[in-house]
Amino acid sequence: MKIRIVSILVVVIFCLGIGSAYAQEVPRDQLYFCIDTTVKPSRAADYEANCKKLTAEYAKHNFKFPWYAYSSNDFHYFFVFPINSLADMDAMAKEGTEMMNKIGKENFDKLWDGYGGTFDNRRDYFLTHIADLSHTPEKPRVKIEEGKFIIWRAYYIKSDMVKEAEDVTKELIALRKSKNIANGVNVLKGGLGADTPIHISEEWALSASDYYQNMEKDNAVLGEEFSAIWQKVLKVTRKYEERQGVYRADLSYAPKKE
Repeated sequence: MKIRIVSILVVVIFCLGIGSAYAQEVPRDQLYFCIDTTVKPSRAADYEANCKKLTAEYAKHNFKFPWYAYSSNDFHYFFVFPINSLADMDAMAKEGTEMMNKIGKENFDKLWDGYGGTFDNRRDYFLTHIADLSHTPEKPRVKIEEGKFIIWRAYYIKSDMVKEAEDVTKELIALRKSKNIANGVNVLKGGLGADTPIHISEEWALSASDYYQNMEKDNAVLGEEFSAIWQKVLKVTRKYEERQGVYRADLSYAPKKE
């Protein structure tokens, strides 16, 4: 079975999102193209092995666009591509065609055929990191590039309460800042291809135990003020999902600097 993602891209997660202890500082209002693949547990090792083969070939020919990879506890694999605008998708498609020519069509098709039978479905969508809805502490307890554990929370917003959802998110961020919470939170908004309106929050820590121990401490500091704002969050939310995962440096890619 041949897989084509905008005719070029490596199949892979979340950012839900999202989105995500990135391997670099998250830019202001950064747009991302995301690929979310649900992999069969029995074929996860085969799926990862083929990802590494394809990545090695793309690296060999210096594919121009970087991606960040993640895997979750429910066997979702996410590949997140930072882009400047939707116009970059055409540029990536063109670069993908060049990759096929450099690798050779027969070898290129074999690489993509290697994904056959390893996954159940795939979704493509866009997310945007929103700086005004996120919390980046001046002195973070754990830097984003140090995060080994990630938790994503998807808030599917009621369609008639989008402004209220943004307002209550800003309340939460303002409360965290006022209490000098040292653990950061990124918030991403869903775009084309996502089940919009949706907000995805992501937090990171050194490990799962590190995250939950510090979450308990943060909740004690935030106290009743947080509980009151949380009730407002629930009022604007039509559906809620939570997912845990890790950043996969072994499945990620960055082009060589020229």
